Parts: sequence; C-alpha cells; structure tokens
Amino acid sequence: MAKLTTNFTQRLQQSRMVILLLTIIGLFLGLWLCITAIISLMTQESEIIYQVKTLTEGKNSVIQVDVDQINMNNNNKLIHIAGEPTVDEIITDKIFKLEVFNVIKLQRIIQAYQWQENSEHNYNKVWSEQFIDSKKFHDHKYHNPIIPFISKLFIAKQVILGDFIVSNQLINKMDHYQKLPMKGLWQEQKNLRKILPNKQQHFIEGKYYIGENPEQPQIGDLKISFIAILPENISIIAKQQSQLSPYKTKIGGSIELFEYGILTSERMFRNARTALFANNLKLRLENMLTIFIGVYVIFHVLWMVSPSLLNLKNFRSWLFALIIAMALTLFVIAVNWHDYNSIVGKVLFIVSIAILYLLKFSYKSQFLVSETMISQKKD
Repeated sequence: MAKLTTNFTQRLQQSRMVILLLTIIGLFLGLWLCITAIISLMTQESEIIYQVKTLTEGKNSVIQVDVDQINMNNNNKLIHIAGEPTVDEIITDKIFKLEVFNVIKLQRIIQAYQWQENSEHNYNKVWSEQFIDSKKFHDHKYHNPIIPFISKLFIAKQVILGDFIVSNQLINKMDHYQKLPMKGLWQEQKNLRKILPNKQQHFIEGKYYIGENPEQPQIGDLKISFIAILPENISIIAKQQSQLSPYKTKIGGSIELFEYGILTSERMFRNARTALFANNLKLRLENMLTIFIGVYVIFHVLWMVSPSLLNLKNFRSWLFALIIAMALTLFVIAVNWHDYNSIVGKVLFIVSIAILYLLKFSYKSQFLVSETMISQKKD
C-alpha cells in the first residue's frame, strides 16, 4: 500500500498540469478560508467592542433607586433596583382546575409514551411532549393515539417589584423553575377521572401517571406534572418608565440586565462583560480553526510545488498550522482592540508575536546515526 502511494505521489509531481491545477485550487481554498475567518473575526470583535462601550456607558450612568418609592425625576434614566417581586393574581389551569397564587410562571408538562420512527424505518418507544403523527410512518402497523391535552405555559399578567412593573422581556429571562408541590388532592384526581374516565391513575413523586403500570409503560400512557417560577430575590438594571424597559445609550446600544439575587450594579456589569466574553469564545475558536485548516492546506500545496523546499519529513505540519492560526487570530483581535484599549491591544500583539517562537517545535530535528563497522570473521 505504501509503495502504491509513493508511486502515485511521484507521478503526481511529474505531471505539471495536475500540479498547476491543484496548486491553484489549493491556494484559492486555503486563502479563502483564512480571509473568510479574518473578516469574521474583525466583524465579531467590532461588535464586541461596541457592546463593551455600551456596558461602560451604562456603568457610568446607572443610579441606585429605592424599589418602594418611584422618583419621577428618574424617568427615562438607567436605574438599578433589587428585591423580591410579587404577583397579585391567581393563575388557573382550566383543564385541571388547578389554581396557584403568587406564582410568576406555571408550566403544565404532558409527556406521552409513543412510537418514534428513525431514518432507517426502525421504531422505538419514547416519552415525548410533542405528538408524533404515526400517519406519516412508513409502517402503518405502528399507531400513536391522540394526546388529549398538551403542555402549556401560563404567565402572570403583571409582576411587581416594589412600585415598579417588570416588563415581559425581563419575565422571559426568569428560568428558575421548580416542581410545584402537587399533593394528590381528591379534587385533582376527580378532575382527571372526568377527563380520562377509562384510565388508571397513579400519584408518584409529585407527578400523575396515567396508565396501568408505571414500571411497564404502554403506548398512550401519560405523565402529568407542573413546574413553576416562584418569587425570589432579583436584580434589574433598566430604564425607568411606566414599566421597566431597555435603556438606549448615546452610542445607540441597549441595556436591560437581569440576574437572580441581590447584586450591586458594579457586579452586574462585571458579570455582563464576563458573559459577553464567554458567549463569543466559541466563535473565536471556530475562526481560529478555519484559519488552521486554511494554513494547513496552503502548507501542503506548497509542498507539492516544491517538495525539496518543504520536506514534510522535517516539519510537523499540523503544529506549524496551529501556531500560525493562534498567532494570526490574536493579532487580528489586537488590531481591533488597539483603538479602544491600547493596553489590551499591545498585550495581545506581544502575545501573538511570542507564540511564533513556538514554531521551532514544528521542525523535526534530524539526528545522524553513526554507522558501526562490523569486521567479518575469517574462516
């Protein structure tokens, strides 16, 4: 196999037209990958810097206010408030006739045991909140009964924090769900029997199981549970209006921060910058990987053109491409950040240059093996 590969490579190198064609294609592909990644990096870093400027402006202009006393002089200003919200209404699930008070969100979760078809037309039994239409199955002997009711989310119409009305955008960010303590009351069971008169009921670990045996589920069995978001301490930075809303900065950015717990405005802005870095780290790594692939392709194309100049036996090509990709990524980031923060830009630039020192490890040292003369024995 190795001999066939060597012969193929030798014939390939002897064919000038093939080499020229592959060189053009390879160089174009490699350069295109590198340029695309660099443009994406520059666009991304510009957006990050814009958001950092927005957060910095907000940090310098936010004011702390008392949640229990609205000062009209602060209208349209960026304010920071903290405390425990309240809900003065009853959320009702009419199907189950379930009523809860002082709950921000109530979610009914319905799971049905159903057949599921995969791409190879094999069938498995799964628990799913979504109805799986068995009419679309390739094999019609598998049938899923209609789910009598579906999962649903109920949201309080108005959530109050002191004298402030919390906006729907901020309510949507609340995600601390916890199990609603269902007690298996006779009223609940009575309602279930009316809805599903021919089904057995089991109350297990705060959930209702509709079916004969929870240990051996059958197609059509149901699991019914409720989760809710209850009031707890939160911190908000937003614009003061009739209800809290996003604040527009002078540079055109938008600020509306929400976190659980009683946090200072300084802590919230610091957390926002940390989240901004973490959320963009994946895209930075993806662009660096794209540059790595581009440099790797270019390296091998140049080897095909001139194998004597770039002998793959002397290089760890993957390490060479990785070091170049890391240095180039940091250099592009440094260029973008230099105008906004020269210190950060200079530090990143120095690091990008220092990384190039690692290129020496991509070169394989060739060690000469001394020959040992073995004298022949005389007969």
